[in-house]
Amino acid sequence: MMNSARRSDWDILRILLNKGKSGKSVLMEAVWFGRGKAVKKLIRAGANANEQDPSGMTALIVAAMNGDRFIVKQLIAGGAEVNGHNASGWTALMAAASRGYQDVVTELIDCGADVDATNDCGMNAAVFAASQGHEQLFEMLDSLSKTKVCVRTLVDSVSRHGQKDILFKLLDRGVDASVVEDALVVVAENGHYDILVELLSRYLSMSRTVMNEALKEAAGCGHTDCVFALLERGSDANTVGNFGSPLLMEAVEWNHLKTMVMDLLRFGADANLRGKDGRTALMVAAANGSAEIVTELLKYGANVDDVEKYGRNALMYAAAAIEANVDNNVDFLDENQADMLGNAQSAQVLVEHGINIDATDFQGRTALMWAAESGMLSVVQRLIALKADVHIRDLTGNTALTHAIKQKKTEVIQILTATESCKG
Repeated sequence: MMNSARRSDWDILRILLNKGKSGKSVLMEAVWFGRGKAVKKLIRAGANANEQDPSGMTALIVAAMNGDRFIVKQLIAGGAEVNGHNASGWTALMAAASRGYQDVVTELIDCGADVDATNDCGMNAAVFAASQGHEQLFEMLDSLSKTKVCVRTLVDSVSRHGQKDILFKLLDRGVDASVVEDALVVVAENGHYDILVELLSRYLSMSRTVMNEALKEAAGCGHTDCVFALLERGSDANTVGNFGSPLLMEAVEWNHLKTMVMDLLRFGADANLRGKDGRTALMVAAANGSAEIVTELLKYGANVDDVEKYGRNALMYAAAAIEANVDNNVDFLDENQADMLGNAQSAQVLVEHGINIDATDFQGRTALMWAAESGMLSVVQRLIALKADVHIRDLTGNTALTHAIKQKKTEVIQILTATESCKG
């Protein structure tokens, strides 16, 4: 049936008119596939030119979005509402403007399209043209507009889409300082480094609050280059991020943002600030098995002996690859997923920096016990080599060996049994 629309088979089209499958009529199918002659015949046969697909998209919007001026003309001639819109207020004029189809835009305007119509977000066709970098089309639509769109909305849109030339032309017209500040935050959030740098160089009086907000957004989206530029201009490296913890903590938690961690530390981030769950960056880096970050944090003054609310220190986090610590129900990374070698290296770095290898948490557990229970074989081996005491018992009377036995960690059991025998 849909193939009929594509072939423009007149007789079959008359029979199958508006009997499309999958929620689309034959007319909509023909419009989507750009079959102009079929559309013309369907309109003449009485098809509804205001046809909508299941998403609420009108045939005219689809034609405009595809840049098909011939079909646009046929639909309008057949009674299509030129200012019809979908569920979010998107019109055919906005569709054509966003794609840069100036001939279709002109056709729609000549047929009465409203250049001042806005969608549910307050954006008109000029904003859509600007956001996609169609500068000449934007200028034309903007000049025809009788009720100018809010400049803040316009600047926000072009900033979000990284349209540098249009953005600075808008700013050069003269805007409120708060509009420039909003643009900085949006640019940082979307990682438009070149625009960010130019904004910082042109507008030297950005408030510290705005700079920190931009830093938070850039860091939250992992834009390390933007983070560096903002830190270099004086943003506070101890800013709290979008998830409620200092940015350093959040960068360490993501683990892949090593460059950002280093930059935050170099620009003054406090290595001992705690996240909202009470952990330090050192604990998180140790749990992630990132020996490089553990070393860097210690270099910048991280306290190796800090413990969280359950008495666990960074060595215990390295030993068990503790993933979460919001409550007393400990979650472990699967030993097949955890970088056990990295955790072993992190444990060694911590011991070399003076952490007590046999320190106990509030349950009386040592790092060796945590490693044994979670099956971290490489860590168990490293701790034993570093002279961890295998005979210590926790408050329930268990040793590292009995913890391994309870969890059926066969290889760990073998190593600890042999070690206990040697040291017994």
